[in-house]
Amino acid sequence: MIFLGTIGARLGYNPEESRIHIFLEPVLRLLRTFTLVLLFTAALLTTARAETQQNQRRHRARKPTANRRLKRMVWNPLFAGSHSMLVRQNQQLDLLELPRIANEEQLLRLEEAGALVPVPTTSSLVVASNLLENRRYARPWTRDFLNDLGEAYHREFGQPIVATSLVRTADQQKKLRRRNRNAAPQEGETASTHLTGVTVDLLKRGMTQRQHNWLENYFLPLKEAGLIEPIEERRQPVFHIVVFDTYAAYHAQKLVPGTDGAGDIEMQPQSAPADAPAVTEALSPAEAPAPPDSLAASQSATDRPDEAPPQPAVQVSTASQGAP
Repeated sequence: MIFLGTIGARLGYNPEESRIHIFLEPVLRLLRTFTLVLLFTAALLTTARAETQQNQRRHRARKPTANRRLKRMVWNPLFAGSHSMLVRQNQQLDLLELPRIANEEQLLRLEEAGALVPVPTTSSLVVASNLLENRRYARPWTRDFLNDLGEAYHREFGQPIVATSLVRTADQQKKLRRRNRNAAPQEGETASTHLTGVTVDLLKRGMTQRQHNWLENYFLPLKEAGLIEPIEERRQPVFHIVVFDTYAAYHAQKLVPGTDGAGDIEMQPQSAPADAPAVTEALSPAEAPAPPDSLAASQSATDRPDEAPPQPAVQVSTASQGAP
């Protein structure tokens, strides 16, 4: 409008009375109205789009939360952990006088002394590749438990069991707690049992329901016998297994010929040697041949219930033994 007025003044006529001004004024008014409507519509569309995107983000964030709530509702594992269980485990380890490994120097001394033995990867047991070499160690009875479990699992499914964590130091546990709030503390009555070398974490990610149930059935009799204490962790896809030193005697029994496989706590009686003469009901006691010395010794021990039968000697190679 100012521009048109300036041009009219230069041309020598009043712009208010010019026909051009009278013609352009409604057009310009219409353009202004259309521009305002367009800007208002664009603002509404932008606001609506922003709200839609925000709702979509809220929906995506709400869906995992709902799943987590559902998992909390249905989570009822066979081997659930508790604060009292951690306290009891630490009390038992204190009775064994097992030190909590503080740092790398103490860890190295225990490994060199044989108190901690290496846990190698085999066809039936895989140690996680992200574990450092000096972290692939455990107490001798924990190593025996892993070997027994791995062999039984491999026979059943043709696959190895995977160990994701073995011994740790207090320094390592302190760093772990910075990124994993569920990790046990490095000290106190609920300190992590990994610090003593008796504990192993077994990966359960990728297992079928049948494999999961098989592991539970394998662990249950060992837990009832007081040999292990398993915990199925919720936020980490692992079984957390504490193995007690009493497993060493159980493992030694498993090495005796004639005993059953893993998971059978009760020892099976040994059969007579193949060359021993058979004793039938048709023979009288006087006519029956004398049993061999080993069988006679076991029978005489059975006749005396007050005395325990002699245990057969078990040969264990020195390479598989650790310091007490």
